[in-house]
Amino acid sequence: MPIIITPVQAQHITEIVRKVMENNHLMDKVIHYEFKNNRITEEYDRSNIVEISYELVRWWRLLLEIHNNYPVTRPVDYYQLLGTYLSIHQMELPKVPQLRNFDHTFVKTQFETLSNIRKIKYSIPDWLDQMGFLAYGPEWEEELKALNSPPPIFVRANRLKIKPTELSQKLKADGFDNQPVEGAPDALLIKTRTNIFSSELYKEGYFEVQDAGSQLITMALEVKPGMRVADMCAGAGGKTLHMASLMQNKGKIIAFDTQNDKLTELKKRLSRAGVDMAETRLIKSTKDTKRLKESFDRVLIDAPCSGTGSIRRNPEIKWKMNTTRLNNLLKIQTNVLNSYADLVKKDGIVVYATCSILPAENQEQVRRFLEKRKGSFELVKEQQILPSKTGFDGFYIAQLKRLQ
Repeated sequence: MPIIITPVQAQHITEIVRKVMENNHLMDKVIHYEFKNNRITEEYDRSNIVEISYELVRWWRLLLEIHNNYPVTRPVDYYQLLGTYLSIHQMELPKVPQLRNFDHTFVKTQFETLSNIRKIKYSIPDWLDQMGFLAYGPEWEEELKALNSPPPIFVRANRLKIKPTELSQKLKADGFDNQPVEGAPDALLIKTRTNIFSSELYKEGYFEVQDAGSQLITMALEVKPGMRVADMCAGAGGKTLHMASLMQNKGKIIAFDTQNDKLTELKKRLSRAGVDMAETRLIKSTKDTKRLKESFDRVLIDAPCSGTGSIRRNPEIKWKMNTTRLNNLLKIQTNVLNSYADLVKKDGIVVYATCSILPAENQEQVRRFLEKRKGSFELVKEQQILPSKTGFDGFYIAQLKRLQ
C-alpha cells in the first residue's frame, strides 16, 4: 500500500526535519517531542511521519543538489524538499499551497543527471566518500547502498527471564513476526514493522531492542558468572545488560560514563531487566579510574566514535560529523584505549569497539596501541562488521589479551 502524506503529516515532517537540520538536534528526540507536544497518537500518522522524516534527512544532499543547493531557510523550502522526495519516488504530493505549482519534470531531469555522481547519488559528504573509497575501493558502493537502506529491528532476549526460543514464540503470539539470527544466539530479527516498544514483554524486561552487531561486542568479552567486569563509556547500558544476562546475574559489573543522565537511564533499565549485580559510576576525572588498575577480569571500551556504522539508523550523523570532529574523536579514542586498558588484570581481556566502519578509528587505533604497549598486550582477534555483508549495523571489535 503506497504512502499518502496528508497536509497535517506534511506539516509535522517539515517541522521535524527543520529542527534536526537547523538546530543540530537528534532525530529520535525531535520526533519524540513532536509526537508528545502535538498529541499525535494515530499509528498511521506516526508511521508516515517517522518514515518520511528519516528519508528526507537520509537523502538531504541529493535533494539539495537537485535544487542547485539553494539556501533552505523558509518553511516553504522544506516543503519543496518534501515534494522533491515524493516526486522522485512517484508518490502523491500532499494538497498544500506550498506545492501547488511543483515542477515534476525539472526534478526528474535533475535526478537523472545527478545519479551518475556517487557522492550525490548516495547522499554523503565529500570527506566520507573519500575515506570510504580509500578503505573499501569498488566495494564502497555496496556499503553505501546498505547504509542508505531502512534499518532492521533486532531484539535481544534477556536470558535472566526467558530463553530466545520462548521469546520468539511469545512475540509471534503478540503479532510480532520474527526469526533467529545466525551468529547472534540471543538475537531475533523483528519482521513486523510496528512499534516493538509497545509490547508488554518489553515493558516487563523480557527483551531489549539492540542491533545484532552490538550483541557480538559483548560476546567477544567472553564473560563468565562470578567475574568482575568494567563497562567503560557505558552510555545507557545496552551492553551492560547483555553482560549481566550472560553472567547469569552473578559477579560484578561496574558501568562507567561521563554523562549522569545516561547512567540514570541505565539504572531504570537494570531494574526492569531484573539485574542487581551491576552498579553505575560517574567519571568526573582520570583519578576516578586510575585507582582501579588491574582490578577487572574483563574491560569493555566502547569508544566514542563517528557512528558511521549506524548511519542508516541515525542519518543525521552524515551532516553533523566532519573531519575536524573526527580528528578530535581520534584523540579521545587513543586516550581512552591507553587509559582504560590498564584496568584489566594479567591474562584478562580488553575489548575495544566502535560503531564505525572507518579504519582510522579501528584497525589503526589498535595497531598504534599495540606498538606503544608492545609486550604488554596482544591482539587475539578482530572483526569489522559491515552492513552490506551481515545486515547488521557497522561495528569494529578487537579482543586484546593482557600479557603482563
